[in-house]
Amino acid sequence: LFISGFSSNKAAHSVPNLSHSSPIRQSSFQPPFSPPTSYLVGFNNVSSSSPPPLLPPSGKGGLVSPSLKPNSPSLPPLLPTRGSNTQLEKVEERIQGRGMCRSNASYGIQSLLQTQIENDSLKREAELARKEMEMKNAINKLTQSYEEKIKALNEIHSHKVQELNDAKQTSLINAKNIHETDLKHLSSTYEARILDMKRVHKVEVESLKSDYEKKIQAQKLDYENSISSYKERDDAWQLEKQDVFSEIQRLKDEANRFIAILSQEEDRYEDEEKMSPQKKQILQREIESLQLVIDMRTSEIHKLREEQTRHLQQLEEFEKTRSLLSKMQAKVEDLQAQLENKNVLQRQLSLEKSKLENSYEEETKKKARMSMQSNSEESTQEDVSNIACF
Repeated sequence: LFISGFSSNKAAHSVPNLSHSSPIRQSSFQPPFSPPTSYLVGFNNVSSSSPPPLLPPSGKGGLVSPSLKPNSPSLPPLLPTRGSNTQLEKVEERIQGRGMCRSNASYGIQSLLQTQIENDSLKREAELARKEMEMKNAINKLTQSYEEKIKALNEIHSHKVQELNDAKQTSLINAKNIHETDLKHLSSTYEARILDMKRVHKVEVESLKSDYEKKIQAQKLDYENSISSYKERDDAWQLEKQDVFSEIQRLKDEANRFIAILSQEEDRYEDEEKMSPQKKQILQREIESLQLVIDMRTSEIHKLREEQTRHLQQLEEFEKTRSLLSKMQAKVEDLQAQLENKNVLQRQLSLEKSKLENSYEEETKKKARMSMQSNSEESTQEDVSNIACF
């Protein structure tokens, strides 16, 4: 009857919702309990306000009312009524008689409550496991979606990086082609200028060389002709000089002979004093003619000496011209050496120019690589920051 009453009032008194994570101590657990109405039949004079709470018995974990414990010394005080005390005594005896029954019923109720609590705990654990599984599935789905988004962003980033690399490579190739075209144009222009300068310099050197050679050859021919003429004239003058000297010597000899003859004749005429004045005049005329011849030969000798002096001066001038010719030849050789040195210097300059062009190309490539790396790093950082913001 007590159990049936409890079952009928089970819907009215619900068990509190307990979590598996917070265990309930049985010593402090006091569920609300109201005894059934059938149990209180005949107790008209008893107060029906609310029964005392059930407490677990010591050592057994049951739920027993403190007023219904077995071997209880006294019942809880009842409110005074109009009935007699005998009715109260009967109620007390009835309650004491049924104390053990009620204690056994409380043990049954406790086991039912414990079973219900365990079932509720299992249900809550299953619900928590289900929710945890749902949460894990949701997390996995979110993780997978984020991974797919990151993968898509990485693909977009790699595609953009590839496009940027292609664009940079194309611009680099275009710049390289433009630079090579400009370099070839400048090289061809410089080479054309160098060839023009070489040709002009060569023409000038050849013209100067030909002019100097012509002048030197003409002067050489003139000097050789003059020297040959001077030699011929000198030889003729030497022969004539010898002839004049021989003639002078002959005339001197004749004059001496005539003087000797005249002296002899004068001596003889003086001795004889027989010489005629006509003979004296003839001798005087011969002496004067001889003196004229001697004077003429002497003047010719002076002229020949003057010509010889002039010829010697011309020979000195010829030697000076010859030294000048040697100097001009040395100058021409010096100009040729300078031309060779200039050609060597031009070759060195062309080599240095090619080296500078190669170094410029290497520096341009290095700068392009560095700019591409910096741009790729910046784009990578921007994409990473965008992904982090997303």
